[in-house]
Amino acid sequence: MHWLPADKLTHLNVGVVIFLLAAALFRKPLSSPLPMIAVLICEIGNEIMDVLATGHFNKGDTLGDFIATLFWPVILAVFSYAMTERRRAI
Repeated sequence: MHWLPADKLTHLNVGVVIFLLAAALFRKPLSSPLPMIAVLICEIGNEIMDVLATGHFNKGDTLGDFIATLFWPVILAVFSYAMTERRRAI
């Protein structure tokens, strides 16, 4: 079953690893913007390297890479923020 190309699966995994490592290294909660910024910086750097390596910009592939890389970090950040707000309300 090939519903997700291997490179997108790599982006999914690396995105969440960078997100969790950044939160741990900076000692920030997952709801903080800093871990997400770290993921964005790494993904932008990766896409720049792709353009330099291939010599061209592929908008569709780049968009797919961004979506795959940011998918779990966004889910975790939103969930963490919602849980933080819920605890404050109690």
